[in-house]
Amino acid sequence: MRHETLSLSTMAAILPEAGVCGAKVHSTHKGVFDFVIPLFCTDDRRLLSIIHGGALTGYRTAAVTHIAFDTFGNADAKVLAGFGTEVVATRCTTESGSSTGLTRIARSIRSSTMSRTASDSTRSTPGSTSRSPIHFTNELEVAASPETIWSLLVDTTTWPGFYPGVQHVQLLDGHETLRLDTRFETNLAGQDVFASVQEFEPMTRIAWGGYPKVAEGSRAYHAWIITPTANGCHLWTEETMQGPHWLELAKKAPDVFWLTHEKLLEELAEVATARERSRA
Repeated sequence: MRHETLSLSTMAAILPEAGVCGAKVHSTHKGVFDFVIPLFCTDDRRLLSIIHGGALTGYRTAAVTHIAFDTFGNADAKVLAGFGTEVVATRCTTESGSSTGLTRIARSIRSSTMSRTASDSTRSTPGSTSRSPIHFTNELEVAASPETIWSLLVDTTTWPGFYPGVQHVQLLDGHETLRLDTRFETNLAGQDVFASVQEFEPMTRIAWGGYPKVAEGSRAYHAWIITPTANGCHLWTEETMQGPHWLELAKKAPDVFWLTHEKLLEELAEVATARERSRA
């Protein structure tokens, strides 16, 4: 089934010996796709489960990666590098790494869900490639509500408590908290920077873009997505960087920005869960 900007397709199978039948329902809208798999009992037509495509892809890819490593990997290897997009790269390295006993997991992830560089005029769509030479993502399951995470992100007085290296944040428009178009100055990534909020969807999404004061031609764009889960929320953050200033810093320590954001998510989660415990 097709529409001007939307298509819907499905494929089905019946496995009598397993007592299961099901289908893959796949939607595509302006190049953005998603799918689910409903499974039914062949004996009484009961709905057994609905599997989201992202969850299935993660476990499937992790399983295949583990098999490939066991078959072809060097027994003395200490690093497993996964190259892929979004769920694929993340799950194949985290799941496979934990099961193979590797001491360090290196990830090279090209996000396909929310890429936007400082010079882009619109959000990228899944499958597109960022034009930024530095582009990384981090994510974490957090046992705290989206409301708590959001309150910490927009209240910049809390940033020194979880944002690595941040010692001060000065809001420039008389705002008490971040909102759309709020301009601010702070010290991020070891640099004094000027930035402004360019995306603002309460409890769901926020992003700011800016530049270091010593190199206004070098730009950065940092976005966050908060997704509710049964146990709290899924926190996803992505940053793109352009310009010689950032490239020179990256040459000295190629993974410094990614590692900083790993620490950022961990410490934000600690502060958020502690805040909720104190309110209980």
